[in-house]
Amino acid sequence: MRVAVTKTFLFLLLTLMCSFSSAQANELALLGQEAAANECDLDNPPDPQAHGMLNPQKTYAIIIGLLDWQSPDLSSFSSEGRQDVEFYSALLALGVPETNMVKLIDSEATLARIRTELTKLASQAPYDSTFIFYFTGHGVREKSGTCMTNYDVNSNDWRNTCFQLSELGQVLDEKLFAKNVMLFADCCHSGAMISVAKKLSEAGKNVLSVASVVRTNASTGNWTFTQTLVGCFRGDAIHDRNNDGTVTVAELAREIREVMRARDGQLSAHKLYGYPRSYGLSRTFNSHPAASAHGFSIREYVKTADGNGRVVAINGNEFTVRFLSYNSYDDKKLDKSKIQKLTFRTRRVGLRVDVRSGGKEYPGKILRTYYKFHKIRFDNYDKFYDEWVLNDKIVRVKNPS
Repeated sequence: MRVAVTKTFLFLLLTLMCSFSSAQANELALLGQEAAANECDLDNPPDPQAHGMLNPQKTYAIIIGLLDWQSPDLSSFSSEGRQDVEFYSALLALGVPETNMVKLIDSEATLARIRTELTKLASQAPYDSTFIFYFTGHGVREKSGTCMTNYDVNSNDWRNTCFQLSELGQVLDEKLFAKNVMLFADCCHSGAMISVAKKLSEAGKNVLSVASVVRTNASTGNWTFTQTLVGCFRGDAIHDRNNDGTVTVAELAREIREVMRARDGQLSAHKLYGYPRSYGLSRTFNSHPAASAHGFSIREYVKTADGNGRVVAINGNEFTVRFLSYNSYDDKKLDKSKIQKLTFRTRRVGLRVDVRSGGKEYPGKILRTYYKFHKIRFDNYDKFYDEWVLNDKIVRVKNPS
């Protein structure tokens, strides 16, 4: 969540048009991919917990959420129905002890406090536990690195006053003994967090990393990512893709990927290291039986006059479609004649195009495609300013033949 912060026209371009090199493309994990099993010696055997179900009693979590900042240069957001607090409540409801969690909201989330609480909690989590890190707020990307904006950040000195992802990786690498790690980020450039996940996996940990958007792009101002995260941890069966009564890590990743594209036009980023795809997060409390009618099915995203929504029930010719708002959702009953298939057009690689970004149009070229998104290299800008966009951001094709 949260749009990136800019100081100059060039920095605005930096935020909205960023690179995604071919080497970094591996960070967009397909759900069918799994990392090879980590090798451990006999003194450090793999944790059986990592091959079954999340144990709430052995879970530690730090929730960092910012909608307001000390600096007037950073835009604030409405705190009504804030979903970062809902995620904290979802973990409590799941059975995570309150003593195992830290919640830093707005002015509580200073740089010093984040460092202190993160280090302390990481040091407390035992080997057979799971450590959860969650952040929402502004994300800032510079060539020197990516950071998550703490309450007292100075927009004139990101490098020294902003909580750097490199520091997150260092603290967890040095202080965290827990075998299992889950990283969630709802902010601009949050996909850069996969570099932290990779470093921890190389140290022998099982790591799940899920971010609202790839490292190169800005993120939505809605709670879409965290809303879905909350639903998965609460066990809403709409997220249980195979109706087996368990929401798994693979189902979470797929749910995020689909909703971010359908609702906000974003390419999310996720990676599994060590965790099997069947690893469970929560048991479902309700049921969504597999159903289809008139060529549509439960859980499918559709196009309507009210925007893109999701089919959550079918009763004859009547469809119940769920629409997400800033911080909640609304279920509407629509006749089958009112819904259409949601499709995404893919342009071919090599086309020269004009792309709408940040309210302006820029000429560029399609370098590659992925999950119906197009990687754009903009004229007169190097790869650092590349951007991933859907077809609706392509306003003109210059060489269609």
